[in-house]
Amino acid sequence: MASFFYGLLAAVLAYRVNKLLLRLLTKEKVALVAPSIEECLKTLLGLLGQGNIVFTHFAFGFAEGLYDLITARQKYPAFFLSIVTHTVFGIITLSITEKSTLFLGISTAALGHTLYNLIVLKMARR
Repeated sequence: MASFFYGLLAAVLAYRVNKLLLRLLTKEKVALVAPSIEECLKTLLGLLGQGNIVFTHFAFGFAEGLYDLITARQKYPAFFLSIVTHTVFGIITLSITEKSTLFLGISTAALGHTLYNLIVLKMARR
């Protein structure tokens, strides 16, 4: 249960930080910066709460998915993709951290998250 709480907390904090960044940067630049912030928040809060990293990432994706149900044009696909992608980022983080370092695990997930955001932005422009 702690993992779910920390995932939701990370989502709330990321939402606030992203809103602040949108005042300072373009949407495209936020899409490049936000993944690093989000991956740090999800992972570090999960670890501080002694929770499961993957489940913390899942909870973050669930919270983001709920937001997508309210704001996205493609509500249900966005909801589903939020959960799946953030869970995958959690799996990546955990897998690499177990074999190497926490920094490399978070960095790799953040890179994947950034690439995913770039793909989504490109598709949204069509």
